[in-house]
Order: sequence, then C-alpha cells, then structure tokens
Amino acid sequence: MVAGSFALTGHATRDPQWLLGGLITFHVLAVAYWFGALAPLYRLALLEGGTTRAAEIADRFGKQASIIVPMLILAGAAFAYVLLDGIEPLCTTAYGRVLTTKIAIVVIVLAIAALNKWRFVPALSANAVQAGPRFRRSLRYEAAAFFLVFATTAFLTTSFTVPEAS
Repeated sequence: MVAGSFALTGHATRDPQWLLGGLITFHVLAVAYWFGALAPLYRLALLEGGTTRAAEIADRFGKQASIIVPMLILAGAAFAYVLLDGIEPLCTTAYGRVLTTKIAIVVIVLAIAALNKWRFVPALSANAVQAGPRFRRSLRYEAAAFFLVFATTAFLTTSFTVPEAS
C-alpha cells in the first residue's frame, strides 16, 4: 500500500498517470526489496558460523536481484523519460541535473552490489579469511549509498518542479 501511494501523489500524477503510477509503484517495491535485504544479510553474517548461511542467502538474493535490478533500472529510466519528455532535460534543467546526480549515486550502489555478488559472496562461500567483516563493511557502504539516493530523491521531489514539456 505504501508503494502504491507513490502513484497517487507528486510526479506520478502527471499524464499518462496510469503508466507513471505503475512504474513508480514497481520502482519503489523493487528498491524496498533490495534495501530491505541488507540488514538481515548483515546480521546473518555476524552470527557464529553464519557466514556460510549468509553466503547461501546472499547468492540466492543475487540471483533474484539479477532479474529485479534490470527491471528496476528500466522502470526508473522509463519514468524519467516519460516525466521529462526525453533525455535533453537531464542536462538543460536544474531538475535534470539533480536527477543525474541521483543516477550517479545509483551507479555507485550498483558497483558495490556487483562487488558483493562477484567478490565478497564467493569469498564467504569459500570461508576466506576476513570474508565476513569485508562483506559486512560492503553492506554498510551499500546502505550508506542507498541513504544518499533517498536523500537526493527527497531533495529532488521537494525542492524542484518537473520542467514542462517543450
């Protein structure tokens, strides 16, 4: 219901509302799924002998995320494209420049997630020395980057208006 509420207010109420509402609802659900997994993975990796279980669950999450994350990116890109009526406003408007900053921070989140998937989770699986602490540190960085995305989004949606289509 919370994710659906984003479709009823703000930018998503522009035309075509059915499309923008659907895209933002999916986008919020996918972000919640991803961000919501970080704390449980972190706590699991803290438990005595939990690194093996954390590796199993992180690997399963990574497989699910390999489907969800591209859809998340597509939904966000489609939302921005429809909302801005193209890509030019990303460079020519204050709203677009802040959105571009948000996208850059999202790229950092994606890079950290890729490190987790291809480096830290395999190290956990192999019970490598210091794998648990490195994985947990990476999850903290990923969560911090997410908070920067959330803060940028809040700034964007409360301080700027969407530029009118030309």
